Amino acid sequence: MRGGGVFKAAVAFAVGIVVGCLGLAPSLAGSADSRVAGLSTAVAQARGELEAARAQLRSADSVVLDVGRETLAGTLAERSVMVVYAGGVRDADVTKVRGLLADAGARDAGSMRLREEFFTPAMKNIASNVLPAGATLSEDKLDVGTHAGEVLGSLVFHSSATDEERASGLGTLRNAGFLTYGDGGVKPADAVVLIVGPDVPTEFLTRFAPALGSRGGGLVVAGDTGSAQLAALQGRVVTVDSIDRATGQFAVVRQVALLVPPNDPDSVGDAE
Repeated sequence: MRGGGVFKAAVAFAVGIVVGCLGLAPSLAGSADSRVAGLSTAVAQARGELEAARAQLRSADSVVLDVGRETLAGTLAERSVMVVYAGGVRDADVTKVRGLLADAGARDAGSMRLREEFFTPAMKNIASNVLPAGATLSEDKLDVGTHAGEVLGSLVFHSSATDEERASGLGTLRNAGFLTYGDGGVKPADAVVLIVGPDVPTEFLTRFAPALGSRGGGLVVAGDTGSAQLAALQGRVVTVDSIDRATGQFAVVRQVALLVPPNDPDSVGDAE
């Protein structure tokens, strides 16, 4: 009898729990639905605010570009500028920078993309074979980045190589898979804009960029806002961030103009 009483009590207890849960379910469901609805509203509001902010940025960029083109006009007259990029850089950013360089009167020395192989020891192995006559590699700094920068700088900067040496050296590097450029080739440059993406090894870049700039002409290194690569280069070369924004693209061209003024001073507009 005692066992039967315990069993009945257990059943009653279980039934009570079930009934209680059923009674609470509508309330819990309603509460959850309310929270979900509130969250959805907050997300929609945040998205709206984000899109509004993006629209304002696009509008600001448009103004910067319009004013910037007038300000930059003639600041790079008769100067040749090459754009070199690597590591996941957006094609649109490269195109916009090249367009602003043209607006500034720069001669297009071409564009070049450095492939992943360029950052490897294999690049060092081929370096001495593509140097133009009279150029040497550092004997104190034997790392890949330094030698790669010295080689590329010797091949691309104005008067550092003959046309034949330039075509041969860069052609060898292209055929070996280290870099790519258009079929029209590249021309000697007074300045180089190096645009780097997040995939360029920071340690390589900190050695490569100064070595590249040491071979003549001007060098501006550009990247995204908050780029670790640019932070590591501070004080060693000229750097510009926000390359995905009109303000950053304008700043790149302005810095190039400061490094290599135009051949014809009378062609420079009021850039101050």
